[in-house]
Amino acid sequence: YPLRRQRQMCIRDRNKTVEIKRENTPTASSVSNVDPSSLRDVKFVWKHAVDPFLEIGVGGSWNDFKPVWLEIESGSESFSVVTKVPVGTHTYRFIVDGKWKHDLEKPTKINPVTGNIENLIDVS
Repeated sequence: YPLRRQRQMCIRDRNKTVEIKRENTPTASSVSNVDPSSLRDVKFVWKHAVDPFLEIGVGGSWNDFKPVWLEIESGSESFSVVTKVPVGTHTYRFIVDGKWKHDLEKPTKINPVTGNIENLIDVS
């Protein structure tokens, strides 16, 4: 997978297109201006993959929706990553092969600014 990490992705969200360079930063450095003692390890899982070569990431309100990239779980069709998230309630979305998606099995809310459906997580 080393070559996949160097790929740049073009992500479309409504009427805007953003180019994102893949970098995995599941550490405190991916969350700015936060007391490190308030960070918790959170595991994000995408279970809806049918292709083991999909590019899947997760981004949320805690990191300005900058994606952290998931890896396929051994012996499974699920992708996952553990990343640092501050204590509190946050919204997040997955990027699946360049398209923002939400997990239908997790709680959601509609973002009043963008109109996007986002998942909710409460980190304690």
